[in-house]
Amino acid sequence: MSALAPQIGDALPPTAGSAAHEGPINWETAYPPEAWRQIRAEGIYLACVLSFAVVVSVILLRINLDHHEAVQRFLVCALGGIAGSWIYSMKWYVRAITHRLWRHDLVVWRVTSPFMGIFLSVSAYAVLKAGLLGITLEQNSQADPKMYAYAVGFLVGLCSDVVMGKLTEVAETLFGRTTSRHPQKSQT
Repeated sequence: MSALAPQIGDALPPTAGSAAHEGPINWETAYPPEAWRQIRAEGIYLACVLSFAVVVSVILLRINLDHHEAVQRFLVCALGGIAGSWIYSMKWYVRAITHRLWRHDLVVWRVTSPFMGIFLSVSAYAVLKAGLLGITLEQNSQADPKMYAYAVGFLVGLCSDVVMGKLTEVAETLFGRTTSRHPQKSQT
């Protein structure tokens, strides 16, 4: 898992603001006003990402893509990807603030995470559809293929670190493992 965000099921230790804390609770914020400006801006940004996803969903529902099934599935998968990664980002945003883990220098991760979910979900869906993982999608002929695409996108967006690890394993199996993932800089 990434060091930038906790795993989905990670339990966090009790803090002064949690119900598990014994003794008087310090009700004052741990963050200075300039941090709260950044925290609010990130909250507004996440709300805008959600609004963007809803608007795009409404637009896509109005477009007739019946003759373009592959395009339709990839778009639905992308929506699932942004939904899953948005939920994960929002969960981490709330956790970071309430457990006093919020740090300004992780802003890049928080800003890009919802959109990385889109591209990773579509790419992972393509890998699945190509059969590179040995998994067969849409085994039930009664099921809607768009639901599979959305579900794959959602799970990939929600668990992107896990998916990145698995895709790395697939790539190493197909193309071989490099001798070093992080080459050392030459010391002169």
